[in-house]
Amino acid sequence: MASPFPSRRYQRCLPPTSTMSTQLERLDDYCVESPNIIETLFPDECLPPAMWTAFFDLVDRKVYEWSSMRWMSNPLRRLGHGASVTTDEMAVFLNEIFCAIDQSLIYASSSPTDSEFNPKKSPASRSWQALTLENSADDPSLHTTEVLILSDGDFEEVDVSWDTVKASCVISPSHYSSLHSLGALTLQLYEQQINRRFQIVISISGPNLCVAVFDKGGLLISEELDIDAHPFKFFRLILGLAYASPEWLGFDTSIHASPNNGAIIVVRDEIFEILEVLHKEIALFGRSTLVLRCRSTEDDQEYVVKDCWMRRSKMYNTREVGLMKRAKGIAGVPTLVSAEALEVSGRDSLGKSDVSTHLDSTGFLRGVFDDEYRRKGTNVLDHHRFVMAPVGDHLSSFSSKSELIVAIADAIRGTFLRYSSS
Repeated sequence: MASPFPSRRYQRCLPPTSTMSTQLERLDDYCVESPNIIETLFPDECLPPAMWTAFFDLVDRKVYEWSSMRWMSNPLRRLGHGASVTTDEMAVFLNEIFCAIDQSLIYASSSPTDSEFNPKKSPASRSWQALTLENSADDPSLHTTEVLILSDGDFEEVDVSWDTVKASCVISPSHYSSLHSLGALTLQLYEQQINRRFQIVISISGPNLCVAVFDKGGLLISEELDIDAHPFKFFRLILGLAYASPEWLGFDTSIHASPNNGAIIVVRDEIFEILEVLHKEIALFGRSTLVLRCRSTEDDQEYVVKDCWMRRSKMYNTREVGLMKRAKGIAGVPTLVSAEALEVSGRDSLGKSDVSTHLDSTGFLRGVFDDEYRRKGTNVLDHHRFVMAPVGDHLSSFSSKSELIVAIADAIRGTFLRYSSS
């Protein structure tokens, strides 16, 4: 079946090849198999209340045929015979399922007169599109990759931009061989989305798919899933991708757009307008430090806001804050204005589902896998944010080399005094 929209082509803009290659080569070391990752990502409380009524409405309307155990329009069914599926075909299928679920939810939550299925109508919120990522001119070794992108809006109207991408999908000969493509695509999204805590990527190989989740602790990957034989898991996955709030899809909702077309970040309930990104560490895992120049909406003063992921231990979580507090008042050393361990709603740090607010952590998805996670050599990382003052000048603002050297000398002297005082 032809796609109702054309494939679009985007130039891949990735970090330097050596950095990217090093991170991608380490994926195996930080990969943990997680058979129940779909249920962990999308528990019942983040999904529409009428979800199971909607599923059996799909069965009644033969969208899923229970007797033969198959999704009627599933293009993956033929792949056992050596054929391949295209990204356009898969996008059409996923959007049709989105449309069918949308109509079933209308039926489940209102009168039966609203239940007529219209395959041309997609859900109001999100849709899939087929794209082609081209080789970077600086790195010809990267292969052109066909991908599917889940973004906001109707597939007939939406114009994809990287900052609106909610999830992605890669089709490859095997799930293992797709790890490089999955990691490269995730790096691209981290480059464009400063408010991303983790990324959800679907890998399709042959008649099966698996779900990969990249967070700052590494990679969680599901078992292979035959969507015809496991309709409940597939339905939960699709429902979550279509209707779950951005926080459940891995977004940091404390960083978002402002009414004046800018962006804001919230620290301890104080709102800061983001003026400039001073530093952004693009990494699949690790601290992923982000440094922003911001202006407070309360006192109209400029501050530096540092966002990072720190190891789960008392020493790591208190050392940086403790040093800055002891160094307060030393010339040349930034002053710590406030610090916060970020919280999210939905799960606690052990991965247990809850409607209350808990510490944001890579344990968010890993609570039941702690033993294996530790054996992989990675500690749990917690999400922290610091506000500091004053804001210094850019290196480019110095009028002479001597001014620059004096500034560097002051910074070295301040660092020495800070450590001497501690």
